[in-house]
Formats: sequence, structure tokens, C-alpha cells
Amino acid sequence: MNYPIYISSSSDDEEDEVQEPINSQQPVTTTTIINDERRIYQAALQDLNQPKTEKDLPHGVLSVPLMRHQKIALEWMRQKERSYNNCLGGILADDQGLGKTISIIALILLQKLKSQSRRVKKRSRRSGGTLVVCPASVVKQWAKELDDKVSPQNKLTVLVYHGSRRINDPVELAKYDVVVTTYALVTNEVLQSQRRFSGALGRVRWSRVVLDEAQTIKNHKTQVARACSSLNAKRRWCLSGTPIQNEVMDLFSYFKFLRYHPYAELCSFSQRIMVPIRNNRVKGYKKLQAVLRAILLRRVCFLQNA
Repeated sequence: MNYPIYISSSSDDEEDEVQEPINSQQPVTTTTIINDERRIYQAALQDLNQPKTEKDLPHGVLSVPLMRHQKIALEWMRQKERSYNNCLGGILADDQGLGKTISIIALILLQKLKSQSRRVKKRSRRSGGTLVVCPASVVKQWAKELDDKVSPQNKLTVLVYHGSRRINDPVELAKYDVVVTTYALVTNEVLQSQRRFSGALGRVRWSRVVLDEAQTIKNHKTQVARACSSLNAKRRWCLSGTPIQNEVMDLFSYFKFLRYHPYAELCSFSQRIMVPIRNNRVKGYKKLQAVLRAILLRRVCFLQNA
């Protein structure tokens, strides 16, 4: 039988791996440097302190119960959305298969239940719910999960914003609990809205924006990264099982999207993150741990034979 184990800290072997230098007798190529940097970064990522406090929804709200690590993620996200230290949101970087999608669904439901249980100031006409941005290949999967995972008594209003017949009225978009769309549409509509106010997505003040497969915006110079960062949202989340693929610079685009100051400005990110790593990689990555600890939650799944 296979079962997951969730890591909360690095082992002694991992600590040794962080401090192990590149063999000076081997030729140092660009590939060697990138691979070594990635290895050190992954070890630093493993050493982040993990939260243990849980939060669950009332019985019957979801059609399936949350697992313990998903309850921990829910409480962590709830706290991040209440904190005013630098940004409202963060990076949920659990391995694939650990349920990042249902954790976000639970967070959306938690907010809706809270608003129903007390008098909440009525939203303005263009104040929307949660916008989920994802690759076109998983749009239908998100819609299915939003339907299947919620009990009939607590259904969310969901709009798939995709295709040629989509609504172009921001007031209509704002009426839904969840709008699911693609990176391509965000790129087209948000950048257009800054010029001609023609895109509906860029004219809604979203309560929350969730980027699924957030590594899509890893290059901050691309139009898709610029468009996502320009979305008008109170809370911001990145979902990615691979938050860094090539180099630490990938993180800057996440920080910019999240409004994670002071690291959301390129000059500040370079001086506070990149320069310390270049000067002393071990100490630099330890500093990066501290920076990430405030906004990133990652659990790794190992399969073992029971």
C-alpha cells in the first residue's frame, strides 16, 4: 500500500547537501550552476517551518471531507488573507496530488459562509468574487471540481469565462461566486483594458485572484505575467507544484503579482535576494527561507511501500 508522508523540516542529509560546494575539479558550465542552484534552493525550501493548526468547514458543506493537510492549508490561507503584513495571499506549493484545488474551494466556501452569517456591506456593482486563472486544458476540470466537491445545499455560482460567446459585461461577471478563465484571455483583456477599457476581466474588482499552474508567469517580462499582475484584486494566490523551474529569479514574478513588498520591485528584489545569494549562496538561501516563510506553504509527497 502507498501512502503520503508530509515533510516539515529538512534532514541532516539535506543540510549537508546545502553546504556541499561544486567540485572544483569538474568543469563549471551554465547547466552545472543552474542545477546546483536548483538543488540548494530545493533543500532550503524543505527547511521551511510548516504550520500545524487546522481549520475545517461545517459538516456537509463539502461533498468529501478535507484531509488533515488540507485543513492545515485552509487555516494557513485564512490567516494569510487576514494578515496585513506585506500582502494578502501567498503561494500554495504542495506537490501534485495533495489537493491544492479543493483547498482553494474550501477557502472560497469559508468566506461565503462567513458573509452569510453576518451582515456584510453590499458589494458595489463591479466588486466580484474569486477569479481562477488557469491553462485552457484544465478549465473544464476546475468547473467540474467546483461542482462535484460542493454539496447541493451549498453550491457556488460558477461561470466559465471562455469561448467566443462569453459575457463582456463586468457587472454580470461580478455576480458570480467564481469565474474560471484562461491565461490567454487575461492577457488579451487586461492589457486591452489598460488602453481602451474593452476587456471585462480587467474592469472587475475581484475579491480574490487564484493563478493555477502559476509557473506560467515565471518570466516577469512576458505579457501574461504583466497582465496577471495588473488584475484588480484584494487577495492573491499562486498555486504551483514547481514554484521555481530554472532559477531564483522566477520568484520575482510571483512576488510582483502578490504585491509582496519590498520584494515586488525588481531593484529591491535584486538587492535583497539576488545579491546575497551571489555573495554567499548558503547564507543567501537562508535569507530566502525567511522571506518565503511568510508567504509559502509546501508539503512534499513521498510514496513508500507500507
